[in-house]
Amino acid sequence: LKGATMKSLMTSGLKDFVQDFSSLQTPNELTFSVTQVIEENQGPTGLRDQYGIYIFHTQDGYVHYVGRAIKVPLNVRVYEQVIYGQGKYRDNEWGSTVNQPGTMITTYALPNWPRHAIAAFEVYLIQYFKDKSQATFNKRLA
Repeated sequence: LKGATMKSLMTSGLKDFVQDFSSLQTPNELTFSVTQVIEENQGPTGLRDQYGIYIFHTQDGYVHYVGRAIKVPLNVRVYEQVIYGQGKYRDNEWGSTVNQPGTMITTYALPNWPRHAIAAFEVYLIQYFKDKSQATFNKRLA
């Protein structure tokens, strides 16, 4: 491909990408405590068959971790993250964070969002919070 052709393909691709985002539905937000997940021994049932973003944070808004659920539903992914902080598979640093009183989880169910849009939103949020010296458990972005 010649440079001009590549440039027009990239311009067209960028326009399509932006168009994808402008047509997406507004996320459905749900906030609950880690304690609720532990006591109910499952992720919130209202998140079954829902995919999107989840954020572990303190009650005053400090973000520990931003994650996505695009292969398994949000209720399963959130439950897995909480359980990872418990029991024999426990990561000590994550476990002590998850088990702090008042640790909260906010989920954003993103109905009908394509996987690439959910992944892009997660990356954006991770960088957004890292710029504020938060999201310390997100290791893959500098």
